[in-house]
Amino acid sequence: MKQTDYRLAAIMYTDIVGFSKMMGENEAETLNVLRIHNRILDEAVEACHGTVIKTIGDAYMVDFRNTVEALQCAIEVQEKIYEYNKQTGSYILLIRIGLHLGDIYFYEKDAFGDGINIAARLQSFAKPGCICFSQDVFNQVLNKVDFHAEKLGRVSLKNINKEIHAYEIETKNTEFDTEKTSRNRKILVDPVKSDENTDFFHNTEEKSVATEKSQEDTSKADFFIHKIQDEKSDVNQSSAFESQNTSEGNEKASAHNIENVGAAFETIALAAGKKISDFFEKLDEHQKKSKKNKARCDGDCEDPAWTEELEAELQDEDAALYYKKVLKKLKKENTQWDFARVQKRARARFTRVVSGFVGHLITFIFINALLWAINFAVFEKKDEIKGKIETELQIAEDSLTENEKAGIENIVNKLYEMLSEGFFPWAAIVSFAWGIGLVSNFVEIFTEYKKSKELQNILPLNEEEFSLYLRIAKHRSEYIQHFCSTITIPLFLRFLHVLFSFSFPWHLIVTAVLVFGLIMNSINYIPKRAKYVDQLCELKNCDNWRSLFE
Repeated sequence: MKQTDYRLAAIMYTDIVGFSKMMGENEAETLNVLRIHNRILDEAVEACHGTVIKTIGDAYMVDFRNTVEALQCAIEVQEKIYEYNKQTGSYILLIRIGLHLGDIYFYEKDAFGDGINIAARLQSFAKPGCICFSQDVFNQVLNKVDFHAEKLGRVSLKNINKEIHAYEIETKNTEFDTEKTSRNRKILVDPVKSDENTDFFHNTEEKSVATEKSQEDTSKADFFIHKIQDEKSDVNQSSAFESQNTSEGNEKASAHNIENVGAAFETIALAAGKKISDFFEKLDEHQKKSKKNKARCDGDCEDPAWTEELEAELQDEDAALYYKKVLKKLKKENTQWDFARVQKRARARFTRVVSGFVGHLITFIFINALLWAINFAVFEKKDEIKGKIETELQIAEDSLTENEKAGIENIVNKLYEMLSEGFFPWAAIVSFAWGIGLVSNFVEIFTEYKKSKELQNILPLNEEEFSLYLRIAKHRSEYIQHFCSTITIPLFLRFLHVLFSFSFPWHLIVTAVLVFGLIMNSINYIPKRAKYVDQLCELKNCDNWRSLFE
């Protein structure tokens, strides 16, 4: 599967809680509940412009154009189900919903990719009647949809190796979960117990600033507590294993040991919390100073002095390694989207490509001039070369066997034929072959120049829109390179055919293959580019590609 077949999508995955049990108790009534469930899902998906990828029994897999519509659909589904549950005298309908923003691809009318897998695992992780979604979704819907979510921290999802931070919206449907379905949800970064440090997010304009600050501080503390717990996890697992396999007389002792381990965890966490608090107070002070420096240098210079100072202070601390790791992580997380910086990088990229081409061209001219000089020198002194060859052969004739003499004589005769036929431009083979690479480099300059000019004139893009634009530019660059190769390579092969006077036109076979490949690439490129352009125009509310630059 090619990377170009992937696309970014907001995926919603739903599943009915206890559906198999309901089918076992009353199949007819359960099927009636399933019909109501399907009607609610279909209406909400259609209203929010989603597309049902497939249904698996009581599960729905839905693709949305963006995360805002995905979350709106999930909330609407839970609200409609709540209205049904208030009125029904039959089975209560509870569903779990998982949301994620990621890459997916289609194969034989089915969808695959991390976007699907993580959404499905988040659905399984959610409580009955709740909506669980990833940090990627949260970042996109913040200040766009009104919701109230609890931050779960870093969670462990089955068969998912990526680091996933999750949030959960608890809807009114949880009051119908009379069985209080219990399961072990492995949250690697446990939310702090006190209300003061627990992160709850309500997406309103009045609370957005406080929410962002609270989220940042707690995620920093959670990171270190998780690290400390990981180091002690082997002790905890060993104690739990022993407590399950000992006799009743030993169970109390094992339980006492587990309590001691838990107390140790709490003590370590509190001690680390104090160090972390002091550390981030210093970090905030240095960040304020760095903002002033950034304003002076217009965001283009970086002063690592604050990190060096902090690292020097932490050399003798046990947690120094953790702090150094989080410094790098925080730098990455604090990097906000800046389209002006993207435009600047595009210009810098174009400058680097031009510089590389100039160096390539100078090397091409120098080396080929040297090769052509040697080529002409050999031709002018062909008689002298013949004489030297004959002299050397006469000197070595006594020491050679009959077979060696015959082989050397054959080679010399062919060399004589080449020298006697006239000028043979062997340097042209190197120049022509190298020239193909030079043309490819020049085409790269053209595509980078076009991309740089477009980014200077296009309407400002967010991350999702810029991702679509990059796909358009990438496919265009690949197509132009393919087109140029289809022209230059057959010309080179034709040159070799004429130079060596081949009777059979073998170069036409290669040319036909290259032309066929270009036609197939055109058939694939044109609709794919149109699809990405339509998606970008839809996001920017523009009529066509040209209107993006007005």
